[in-house]
Amino acid sequence: MKEQGYYIEIENYIKRNEINKKRRVLEENYDALNNYWNIGRLLVEAQGGQEKAKYGDELIKKWSFEYSKRYGNKYSYRSLYKMRQFFCLFPILPTLSANIVLVAHSGSFIYKRWECS
Repeated sequence: MKEQGYYIEIENYIKRNEINKKRRVLEENYDALNNYWNIGRLLVEAQGGQEKAKYGDELIKKWSFEYSKRYGNKYSYRSLYKMRQFFCLFPILPTLSANIVLVAHSGSFIYKRWECS
């Protein structure tokens, strides 16, 4: 094989490695996005919607205290509240990430309406 052939073959392996690194990052982001969206959904369901906003706020405070003790500050009141807001802003079913891909290809959304404060 000539020098140029080796160069191209090595470059193909480098490209494959770079693509796989990006794919792994996307998979990690997909999991985090999906988990945060579902945590937000469950908080809204546990709260009972907009009419129970004050109760929901207390619920998030109570649960965030317990989760923070067990799992660290990633589950503080502020973090859980943001996950709840995230779900309220993007109430897409069955999963946010799957529908983002769907939107990228077809431009369609599936919504389930939640009233969130």
